[in-house]
Amino acid sequence: MADQLVKGENRSDYEDEIKLIDLLFVLWKWKWRIGMVTVAVAVVSIVISFQLPRIYRIEMTIQPGILNVGQDGKVTYIDSILNIKSLIDAGVFDSRLKKMLQISEHTAVPETFAFKTQLSGKTDNLEISYDTPDSAEGVALLTRLKDHLAEHYTDRIEYFKDQYKSKIRLKKSEMDTAESEIGTLEHTIRNIQRTISDLKAENKFIKANNQMLVGNKEKFLKHNDVKDYALSTLLYNIAIQQNITVVSGNQKEIYAFLEQLDKTKQQLLEAHNRKKTLTEEIIILEQERRNIKNIEVLKPPTRSERPVKPKKTLIVVLSTIVGFFLMVVIAFLMESISADTRFRTIESELNV
Repeated sequence: MADQLVKGENRSDYEDEIKLIDLLFVLWKWKWRIGMVTVAVAVVSIVISFQLPRIYRIEMTIQPGILNVGQDGKVTYIDSILNIKSLIDAGVFDSRLKKMLQISEHTAVPETFAFKTQLSGKTDNLEISYDTPDSAEGVALLTRLKDHLAEHYTDRIEYFKDQYKSKIRLKKSEMDTAESEIGTLEHTIRNIQRTISDLKAENKFIKANNQMLVGNKEKFLKHNDVKDYALSTLLYNIAIQQNITVVSGNQKEIYAFLEQLDKTKQQLLEAHNRKKTLTEEIIILEQERRNIKNIEVLKPPTRSERPVKPKKTLIVVLSTIVGFFLMVVIAFLMESISADTRFRTIESELNV
């Protein structure tokens, strides 16, 4: 039993050796034809690859339109980069681009434009590329595509700018009111200060007059021609009392005007602060309005330095490999058919 198994294994190994030798024999027999056909395929593939049109890649990088930049540096865009990518991938602008090619009298206008879009890393930028044998046409297409994208968002851009213009006009109107109020308050302060100064000057004059009267009382009464001394004394006292009354009244008015002056100065300070705040708000609004931008080109349409197609080396290598294996298959197939034919011929002769 064991001897039979050993003999079976030896026979199987022998048969495998025979089959391998047969395969090598076939390859050796067909070596020239396989080599010639492989070389011919390689030469033909080289010729064809050099005759194929050179396809260049035109690349452009854009950034979505900016609506606002927060104090923390966070950017708010007019539209998301994914929506812009969807517009391009869906061919929204293809019909307009076709009209451009037709106007330019191009002989062949494609049904669709195979724009390739991809997000630029972790940024909010979009990379757009287009493969074409005519690099000038590709640059013109991407440039026009950017223009159509900008036109698509123009109304939205103008709407937000108009909103800021309205806010700025309102703030400027409030500032005009504040400036007018400041002018009025400053004029009021000057009048109050002038009035206080006049009252103080009047009091000073009256006090000086009273001191003069008091100092020259006896002299005044002595040289008085009035015969009635009592009447002169009464008139003298009335004059002194009136001066004191006037001074007291003026002093009350001065206190009242001083209180009014303090209130007016406080109102003026508040008006100046309001004007300062409005000025800062207008500056911020103006800056935010200037920050509003339409789609911006970060990298203009640029042609690749070398053609991206055809890949000549790859074409030649693959063609050569395919030609070689195809001839190997043909060789084995022909040898198989030849062996089968010989076997049938021998079998028919033996039957006869």
